[in-house]
Amino acid sequence: MPSLPRKAVLLAAGFATRLRPLSYAIPKPCVPLWNRPLLHHTLDRLAEWDVREVLINLYTHAHEIWSVATAWNGPIRLSFSFEPEGPLGTGGALRHASWFFDDCPFWLINSDIAFEADLTPLCRAWQERPTPLAVLGLVAGQGPQTVVLHNGQIASFRKGKPGRPDALTFSGIHLLDRRILPFLPPSGPASIVDAYEAAQSKGEIIRGCRLDNAFWADLGTVADLLAAHRAVAEAYNGGKPGARLFDVRQPARLRRLRRKGIRIQSWVAIAPDAHLAPGVAVRESIIASGAVVETGVELHHAIVAPLTRIQAGRRTGCLLPATAWPALAPFLQKAGWPPEAVTLCPFPPRGSDRTFVRLLSGSRTAILIEYGRERRENARYACHTQFLEGLGLRVPHLLFHEPRQRRLLMEDLGDRELGQAVRECSEAEQFRLYEPVLAMTACLHEKGRPAAEAAHLPLAPRFSPRLFGWERRYWARHFLQKRLGCSPAEIRPLMRELAAIADHLTHLPQVLLHRDLQSSNILLTSEGPAFIDYQGMRLGPAVYDLASLLFDPYVSLAESVQQRLLDRYRRQVSDPISDSDLWAAAVQRLAQALGAYARLGAWPATASFARHIPPALRLMRRAVARLGDATFPALAAFLDRTLHALPTDDPLGDRPTPVCSLSRVQRA
Repeated sequence: MPSLPRKAVLLAAGFATRLRPLSYAIPKPCVPLWNRPLLHHTLDRLAEWDVREVLINLYTHAHEIWSVATAWNGPIRLSFSFEPEGPLGTGGALRHASWFFDDCPFWLINSDIAFEADLTPLCRAWQERPTPLAVLGLVAGQGPQTVVLHNGQIASFRKGKPGRPDALTFSGIHLLDRRILPFLPPSGPASIVDAYEAAQSKGEIIRGCRLDNAFWADLGTVADLLAAHRAVAEAYNGGKPGARLFDVRQPARLRRLRRKGIRIQSWVAIAPDAHLAPGVAVRESIIASGAVVETGVELHHAIVAPLTRIQAGRRTGCLLPATAWPALAPFLQKAGWPPEAVTLCPFPPRGSDRTFVRLLSGSRTAILIEYGRERRENARYACHTQFLEGLGLRVPHLLFHEPRQRRLLMEDLGDRELGQAVRECSEAEQFRLYEPVLAMTACLHEKGRPAAEAAHLPLAPRFSPRLFGWERRYWARHFLQKRLGCSPAEIRPLMRELAAIADHLTHLPQVLLHRDLQSSNILLTSEGPAFIDYQGMRLGPAVYDLASLLFDPYVSLAESVQQRLLDRYRRQVSDPISDSDLWAAAVQRLAQALGAYARLGAWPATASFARHIPPALRLMRRAVARLGDATFPALAAFLDRTLHALPTDDPLGDRPTPVCSLSRVQRA
């Protein structure tokens, strides 16, 4: 057996931005994994590998991490390296702590992973000749899978394609020695991957070793933390690797909680000093130290941060006290929401530079919107809200606005989205749900433009050949090129046909559009449907909104329902709209949506958007078929090929027979 390194570096100085807002309340290395800090689990593993000295680098939440680390009771000597001017990155941390290393190899471990593995294969790979600069632990079938391994060596850190057998994910476990230091810049933050690539260019060898028969989980986001708890519970129940991370005392405590009248389903991780009142229901959730959950609360896929009080309602996601997010305190105080009495419930990422947070204070609720500078349209949300209310349309009432802080406080209209309701009912009920939405849409289209022009309402740029062209290029770049790997020769005929559709849409009358009128942006309330996310309002063809609503991949309405709804809308507006206008707009809108799903699906925090790609393709195929395959042969053939490659059957049934075509888009 090869000897194991006696030193390790544990990286704990980052800002933990992916774990926000939970990381405002608790540092990432200290988050509980089955009621023990993740940092303690990592030190346990290092002790099992005969590590005797560990250096932990610190910056954000340094005191809390130091307190948790020194509370661990084990045989390892701990040292700390504080980075006073900010995190130095993986490589900069090694340069800053160079005094810690001797001539022997050492472990370098990320602080946001949970693992149980035999690392002797990495040590064996280190002993192979020629001696590598580093050996990296790799996992298959998980994570981003960007690393390419060839003949035991890292061929690329960035070019792996998920699903290919040679594409692996770096585990965050390195074995290396001080020979890495000359490849790091002399000052400032530095990436260890950049140093590895620089070393490879000079002939150094970076080996990779698969961690087979091991447990590994990335805890970088709130969703990852929930998934890791589930995976550990499954490992415990199945006697698989990872079972030792489970608190074996938990089952007995759950039995005591059930006897108190607390309803528990599936797995739950409840800190010993958390208080749950009788009548609470908990499913697949984490309740941290000092949390209080009162009678009537239902928690489902929730993480309750330390010292958080939950008083009512069905809650999901991360919940934390407002006092843990100091930057919000002045805004909340001015808005009449004292931070010490407020609990925050952030929404999942929505694919924009905005953050949505539900405020809870007794029976009061409101929605906080925090927007960045990425899109200028976000600053228009307040004035657009007041404008739409003036038209008589239902939207969340504006409670407070602080433009300098880029924060809004809005009325809380609940969580019941149109799409959620539509997916759960019959076609007749779907038609009934959409009728009042169509009435609101018709009102916006009929009254919106003259009212907006009279009020000099600031709007986003109108739909024009330039904007349609941007949507087309967005689709080509993110979906065709990056997602599917299409060549320029394959893309050109598709772009020509889509340009013909855009030309037709450009010549249609323009009204005031919502611009993103999909089911997720329509809430169902006791007073009827309400619009949200309308800050992108602009002038454009009415069929663009109709296509967004009726060809929505989130719900995939049947064609018969689409036709009935189109007929109902036509009876409420003055400008005529043909069937072919709608189908052309559907192709244009779905191209833009596919670009967005591909772009967001490539990011770990919003990867779930990729699941909307298959229904979007099927709906686009329906629209192209109705326009006529002979009119758009490249699009028809492309969609047939792409749909044929999907792993599931087409749930929309047979494609309809084309009944008309567009005179403006007939190919020469």
